[in-house]
Amino acid sequence: MNLQQTKKFSLSFFLLMLLAAGAFAQARPVTGQVTDIEGKPVPGVTVIVKGTAGNVITDKEGKFKVMATPEQTIEFTHIAYASKEVKVGAHPTIDVMLTKADSQMDDVIVIGYGSQRQRNITGSVASVNLARLGDQPVATVADALRGQVPGLNVQAPGTGMRPGATPTVTVRQQFNWGKDGGSPSPLIVIDDVIQVDPSTGLSSLDRFNMLDLSEVESITVLRDATAAIYGSRASQGAIIIKTKKGKIGAPKISYSGKFETNNAVSFAKTQSAYDYGIFTNRFGRALNWSAEKFFSPAELETMKSLNYDWLDHAWSAANAMQHSVTVSGGAERATYFFGGSYYTQGANLGVNKFNRYSFRAGTDVTVANGLKFSATLGANNSDLHKSFTKLNIGDAYSQGSEQADFSVLQHTPKYIPWSWNVNGKDQWVSPSAGPNQVVSIPSSGKLPNTNYFALLNNGSSTSTQTFNYNANLSLAYDIPFIKGLSVKGVYAIQSTNSKTDQAQLPFILVNNVDGAKQDKHLYNDSTNWSAPTVNNKQSRASFVSSTGTTSQMNFFVNYERTFGDHSISFVASGERAKNTYYDNTLFYNTPGLGVYNGTSVTAGTIDPTLTISHKVESGSLSYLGRLNYAYKSRYLFQFIFRSDASSRFAPKNYWGKFPMASAGWVISDEDWFKDNVGFVNFLKIRGSMGITGNDNVKPWKWLQTYTILPGTGIGFGSNGGQFTNGVTPEVVPNPDIKWDKNVQHNLGLDFSLLKNRLSVNIDKYWNNYSNLLTLMTGALGVPWSVGGGFAEQNYSNANAWGEEITVTWKDRIANKVDYSISMNFGIGDNKTTKYFDQAIKYPADMATRKQVGNSSTNIPVYGLRVWKNTSTGDGILRTDDDINNYWQYLTDNANKSGVAGAAPGYNGISTKAGMKKGMVAYQDIRGAINADGTYGGPNGNIEGSTQDYDLLKKDNRTYGISTNLNFAYKGITLQAQIATSWGGYNTIDWIRNSTSSTAGAIWAQSILANYMYDSTDNPNGKYPNMVNADFGGTSSDAAFWKVPSFRMYVRTMSIGYTLPKNLVKRARLDNARLYLSGNNLWDFYNPYPHHYRNMYDNLTISYPTLRTWALGVNLGF
Repeated sequence: MNLQQTKKFSLSFFLLMLLAAGAFAQARPVTGQVTDIEGKPVPGVTVIVKGTAGNVITDKEGKFKVMATPEQTIEFTHIAYASKEVKVGAHPTIDVMLTKADSQMDDVIVIGYGSQRQRNITGSVASVNLARLGDQPVATVADALRGQVPGLNVQAPGTGMRPGATPTVTVRQQFNWGKDGGSPSPLIVIDDVIQVDPSTGLSSLDRFNMLDLSEVESITVLRDATAAIYGSRASQGAIIIKTKKGKIGAPKISYSGKFETNNAVSFAKTQSAYDYGIFTNRFGRALNWSAEKFFSPAELETMKSLNYDWLDHAWSAANAMQHSVTVSGGAERATYFFGGSYYTQGANLGVNKFNRYSFRAGTDVTVANGLKFSATLGANNSDLHKSFTKLNIGDAYSQGSEQADFSVLQHTPKYIPWSWNVNGKDQWVSPSAGPNQVVSIPSSGKLPNTNYFALLNNGSSTSTQTFNYNANLSLAYDIPFIKGLSVKGVYAIQSTNSKTDQAQLPFILVNNVDGAKQDKHLYNDSTNWSAPTVNNKQSRASFVSSTGTTSQMNFFVNYERTFGDHSISFVASGERAKNTYYDNTLFYNTPGLGVYNGTSVTAGTIDPTLTISHKVESGSLSYLGRLNYAYKSRYLFQFIFRSDASSRFAPKNYWGKFPMASAGWVISDEDWFKDNVGFVNFLKIRGSMGITGNDNVKPWKWLQTYTILPGTGIGFGSNGGQFTNGVTPEVVPNPDIKWDKNVQHNLGLDFSLLKNRLSVNIDKYWNNYSNLLTLMTGALGVPWSVGGGFAEQNYSNANAWGEEITVTWKDRIANKVDYSISMNFGIGDNKTTKYFDQAIKYPADMATRKQVGNSSTNIPVYGLRVWKNTSTGDGILRTDDDINNYWQYLTDNANKSGVAGAAPGYNGISTKAGMKKGMVAYQDIRGAINADGTYGGPNGNIEGSTQDYDLLKKDNRTYGISTNLNFAYKGITLQAQIATSWGGYNTIDWIRNSTSSTAGAIWAQSILANYMYDSTDNPNGKYPNMVNADFGGTSSDAAFWKVPSFRMYVRTMSIGYTLPKNLVKRARLDNARLYLSGNNLWDFYNPYPHHYRNMYDNLTISYPTLRTWALGVNLGF
């Protein structure tokens, strides 16, 4: 720096110091007290001199003290009260009365790396009303969010809500079209710390699902480009959680407990043993079984009294408990918070149970004037036990998952016992696959080679213990010589250790050797039992341990100042994160019968192909900033910028840039509006536009990588000519792979009227996705040899749009009853605007695949159309005339088609003699695809493909409204959520049995199968024969398949009572409340015939929906 520059800098610095000194010279102490409308002091109010950094909190008497000049304004905010601003003027003492917040616009909500009043928000940001969540008897905070925010979708996982299972969460619409896909989950941010899976770098809900609601202060959902402040991982939206902090005052102790019981909402109504016998005989007649395969009349009579209900024997109601204790308090210079919780859920089925412990402690300390230190330490420990009953049966009701238990138990025929005393010893029975076959043991892949109770008895299970901790440290400093300027440094670390032991052990079965012979199908003392046989075909044991650690460092510069009518706030930060992850897997095959004791030496033979360890390291570097400007708190502007670097791409494509701009206008603050539209209390329009992006590919796809696989190389030397480890190239790289791009637009309208009794929030969004990472192997011209070993390309484009509406009415009746009704509604759609060329197929294929002009969510419904010119008009062939007339219809179409050699046909049947009664007649819609891409006309041949599929419904779009009800009267409260949905396309469940005599099983179907057509004893059956009419299934417009899709049900409800103050004081309590709550409650309507199933679960569900009731208590000390 030269002499001239030094002089200029020194003069500027001197003038700045004079200005600062002048400002401080005018500042003087201002004291006061904050009270409510009843004159009671309000502790915990945030008091800030606008335009300066830092704030103070009112003490337990509601008192405060700040330094301010006469020209400055003091702002008072509290989560339960309407905010208030007071000009200092000449008053040395300012007493303020706050009123309860009448409008959500007065709420202060958390946004990315900061907070704002709801009225000043310019993006699509929704704050969750936590008061609606506390009573719900659910396992995770995510479960409690169902129906609370439009655009936030919470769904049970595909495996069902077993103990320890967590729901999936998405925000608006997501697109992951690459081979490896990406995470559709929104970014989770807890106390400004981004939550990622250290093994993948993708967004993780793990810590969110470990939180107890007692730890949570606020939850905010960012639905639009406002989430750009968090960069690439927030392209799917963001959920921001702030945990509780200490508050000034004497120690406050709170306890919350729930004592729960849960059970399945209901089970499907499946066939009794007798019904199964009748059904199976009908099934056999259609397959022309020989006589010995049928249940005899004597056996059928016996089956009337048999009821080996496998599910009922295995299932029971279970209990759960939730307990939490929090302690909060402190003085002006230091506050503290401690909290601990415990959750346990017992097993309804097998050993499926879950326990979770959590602890969180935090403190905020004013170390010196303007210098604040904050620290939070948390820890969680969980213990999950699950049955391990992997059956590897890809047949009807069992699809080979690690817990293929519930569905198999529900549909195991009730004439089969699970155990029998053979020669004086109880043995586990090999369940029959049907009276037409006997399957030898041991083998795998078939029902007779397993027994759920045998696996449960021998200790087959999965056990996972998880421990994680997190620490968050920050130091903030208010720069004394520049008003409103502060800096903050943050360091956060979190680590998770997990250990999973899994074993499926050998077991002994006995078989009914004569189970396919006449009058030998049932089990009794005269049964010819096989010798007890060990089945170890699927037995294995594994030990997996993993450790994942993430750390994050931020340095923030914050500035907030008000200059007359102008308010400016600014935050800038540099962020650096590091992820490390490693795991180790030991895998063993065929542990010995009765030998395994949980150790590797008893686990059998090690499998070198599955015994492996991994280590992953990744990091990120980001720069971000946000600028907010407001004029008269009426004209609002926000600008966001973030830049992320990702090593998933080549160095030339590392950086992604994510800007965002938004604006809002509070029209109701205009004088002309106030004078003319008095019934509208608040009106704001807002709009935002920003760019986000994804890096949804695995690392190093831009570089050729290799892997070492056993048995893929040829050895040399002493190993010459033998297969050994070999180096194998992985996918063909794409050096040009880069960030995809999403330009997000959002328009919003917020208003309240009629003295804030009615409030409405409307958001409309439309997003333009470009350069979407796309798996290209399906494109025309790609050689078949490429297969899946080809890296994604930035190729596809799509548009998405939707609306979200929240309407809330709240009022008081006769100054006694407070109530509110809030309704959430959301809808969305999308269209692919660029995709690679694909082969021409039939309309049903082309309209439902990814293709230009198609939607990936609201998909057209195609299916076969029923030919209704049958004797009963329902399309079922019941008489010889029906068959003759239908075959003539096909013959006429073949003759008229003009296609050489055209002949009538039906799913491979080429003669009328092959047609069977009980089949469904379908319309002949079109013929083959012509060389020019057009379709031939009806050709008389109904193929077993989509050739004759016709459009049944324009799309399968569904609509839904969640209604939240709240009532309060003299300490009595009622809360409920009612979910309503309609639209879509709904059919009954009609699950086929295998028609092979050597594969699959004949399962116990739902009771609807009792009404199946049979020419011998049920010619008027409502449903087609399952054997002859399997072709087409429910993919047709037949009236007997269709079910109305309308649904309305009570999802949650709670009734509570707050005990009178004079009563609880006798117990030395500050407050006490009791309540009864329920989850997954009643449907108002069930359209399924004979109510064979409930509205929650289909017939192939892997675990039923649980209805939970809880008695709860809240105590304050």
